[in-house]
Amino acid sequence: MKTVLAILLVIGTFNTSWAQNYQLIYPTQEKHFDHIDNSLVSNLPTIESIRIDSIATSGNNTYYHNHQILSQTAYTGNCQITINDSSWIGYQIITKPNGDYLFFNRSEDSIVIKTAANLNNSWVLYTFPNNDYIEASVVSIDNALILGTMDSLKTIVLQAKDNSNNNISHPFNNKEIRFSKNQGLVGFYNMTNFPLDTNVYNLVGASNPNMGIVNLTAAEIFDYDIGDELHIDDYFRSSFNPWEYDITHIRRIILDKVVSSNQDTLSYTIERCQNRYINMSATPNPDTTITLDTITEVIVLSEQTRFNQLSNEICSDSLSYSIFSMHPQLNKRTKRMNIEYYRTGMDCWSIYVGFFPPYHDYIEGLGGGYYNNPYTAVGSDYYELVYYNKGGTTWGTPLNIDCNTNTSISKVENEENNISVHPNPASNYTTITIQKFLSNEDWSFTLYDVTGKALRSKKVHNNSFSVGKEALSSGIYFYQIENKTKSKTYTGKLIFE
Repeated sequence: MKTVLAILLVIGTFNTSWAQNYQLIYPTQEKHFDHIDNSLVSNLPTIESIRIDSIATSGNNTYYHNHQILSQTAYTGNCQITINDSSWIGYQIITKPNGDYLFFNRSEDSIVIKTAANLNNSWVLYTFPNNDYIEASVVSIDNALILGTMDSLKTIVLQAKDNSNNNISHPFNNKEIRFSKNQGLVGFYNMTNFPLDTNVYNLVGASNPNMGIVNLTAAEIFDYDIGDELHIDDYFRSSFNPWEYDITHIRRIILDKVVSSNQDTLSYTIERCQNRYINMSATPNPDTTITLDTITEVIVLSEQTRFNQLSNEICSDSLSYSIFSMHPQLNKRTKRMNIEYYRTGMDCWSIYVGFFPPYHDYIEGLGGGYYNNPYTAVGSDYYELVYYNKGGTTWGTPLNIDCNTNTSISKVENEENNISVHPNPASNYTTITIQKFLSNEDWSFTLYDVTGKALRSKKVHNNSFSVGKEALSSGIYFYQIENKTKSKTYTGKLIFE
């Protein structure tokens, strides 16, 4: 059905001078609106945007088209997801010289906003197929703080009526549309789904100039400072035999930051400490591996443009899209990259099912790739930020991570094999004894200093061997004894006086 309302029922008198004072669409700006998306299981607030990608004129009318988005058009087959012109604001917006704005729903029925309307003016905003209609009335014109600046704000209240002009029941009764003189739409609704979706879209930010919440980019996601500390839980547990329980506690501290002269490349030196607990049985009895190292991460921003997209835009990799939101716990801007789609044609995608993580979260100043996928075909899987200290601002609970050694520890096996070191502390030399040593197995010994630098390494041929101080300075050292035959590693602390 394609119905463009030609005759408006207007009650009252309009002052056409308002048309130049109020406008709903600003084509040179991005506008950002938060709302609750009921299609998401979590019902988390998301940020949808207006970014006009094309403008055309016909006669005295101006035609605006919002940026294209991905939308689900089918639930089976090989073309479930397509690129669609119908964003939340509708597939097009028509502006008339008298200040009227026409929006369109998915049936291409028009919704009319009269920006020139004065206080107490009323008009037909939308007509149903049976000629019932929704009437709009200007109930207030007030000064209000919009994105941190005082502005003139018009508030319109809606009321459904039958074709005899009697009030009738409808979910949109008493709902408000708000727009300001300098910012345009302030409180609005999904035009594509009008008049079914009553979830309000509230203005939270604008660009050019930046005000309030603006789009999150790769440069802001990966903007770490020296001293920033992140704690991450990396977890997997299988749901069937063979059982696997694998969890790694990770601590990352930014040691150095270098920005290229063209501002496109970020190079970070990071101290990384990892405690890995892994068990291959249904009964938790994990071996523990501790790793401390220094790594370099290089981020080329021009290669990360997929993070710059607005909500539901297809990303530069042509496989993923993002949801722009404010993180509910951190109150930081977040891009949730959904990767459950796979391309099946030029403009068609279908949905992965099974063990693929449904999303990866990237957070302002905290990096990303974080996800939580508790229900997959093979088990539970997550990679979550649980604590940060950024510029003295902290969130979460720090993990209890042992970062004293650059070696691997099997705590259970260490007790079972009863590895002893005597004397310890030692003045000149100490003796290490492996109680369950077998000569037909491949054993080795390595000594490390407190920075994780390997100082000595040798094969072990007997159950007892000596380690001398020799040229070593007095202090704390760590040893690693590895049984390569059984893939077991044991460590401990050694002190020379």
